[in-house]
Formats: sequence, C-alpha cells, structure tokens
Amino acid sequence: MPITELAILRLNQPYHSDPLPSLLELVVARQSLWPKFAVIYLCDPRDDKTLYILAGWDSVKVHEEWIQSEGNQELLTLFKPYMVEVSLRHFDIDFNRIPLDDHNCTAIGWQSTKAEEAVSELLLQSLDGVIWKGRGVEIEDNLRMHELLVFGIPSFADLPQAEPNLAQESANLLVLKRLPGSFAKFPQ
Repeated sequence: MPITELAILRLNQPYHSDPLPSLLELVVARQSLWPKFAVIYLCDPRDDKTLYILAGWDSVKVHEEWIQSEGNQELLTLFKPYMVEVSLRHFDIDFNRIPLDDHNCTAIGWQSTKAEEAVSELLLQSLDGVIWKGRGVEIEDNLRMHELLVFGIPSFADLPQAEPNLAQESANLLVLKRLPGSFAKFPQ
C-alpha cells in the first residue's frame, strides 16, 4: 500500500521569494522520476516561512532511497542556504485514496493526536466542505495518529470556521492552503 509523507520545511525567507519557486519546481521534476505520485505544496497563510509538502511513496524504504539519491542530495545542497529545519512524517494512509486531483481541493486539514484521539464528529459536522477524511498511524511512532481532511471549496477564503463552542478543538486542526502556481502542479 502506498504511504503518505508530510514534510515540513522551515525556511529563513518566504517560500515565494527567489530562488525558492524555481527550486520547488525542480523538486517536482526530480521526484516525479521516482514514484508517479503527486507532490503537493501547502502553506499556513499566517506563516510564509513554513512550507508543507504532501507526497505519496510506494513505501518508506523507497522514500529513503530517494532521500539518499544523487538527485535529492543535490537538491538538499541547493536548499541548504534557505532551510532552518526539516521534519518528515510518514502515515499509513494510502496516498491514492486522497482526492487531490479534484480542482476544488483548495485546502488540507492536518491534525496529529495520540492514538486514542480523533477529530471529533461535532467539529467535522461544523466544517462545511470536507469531501474526504483519512486517519493513519505515524509509521515511525505508532503512538501518534494523523488525520487528513480534504476540503472541496471554491477558494481558501470560503473555508468555514468552526462554531465558537468548538474553538478549542479546531485549534488543534491546522488547515493548510494548497498553493497554486507552476510549482504545485502534478508531475507529468
């Protein structure tokens, strides 16, 4: 079963400032030579120095082979002057099941919880536009669960807010905007 990777890149400048968009295009071009899964760029609109990358892999082993590859090592050298911190997570969520090719997929919700916790049904009912929900264990730490929500809404500005009585629960759910533009396209 394909897995889902979430990489979090903390940068020393905004992700949209030169030369980062060109470097991000290069990531898509090189990574698409490995598995034929999408590479999706996401951001928290309140923080333009953190970039989230959602990608699919056949397995953690295949992803680790990509990390060690010459092409990726060159990318790491090119990115090094702009990176402050990188963290990777792998979920046992089948990447093929996430409806990312839907043009209405403008946002992804992500929450990391303890294994016994989940996004509450009350919170889900209060958020219009959720078209898909997936839940999976973090492969490297099976005590952590991760939930992904795909929002199908015309624009990020239309993203509904949780009802006030659910504010604490919604504070644990990070809603990330799918970035438009040439570096957020699917591999050819």
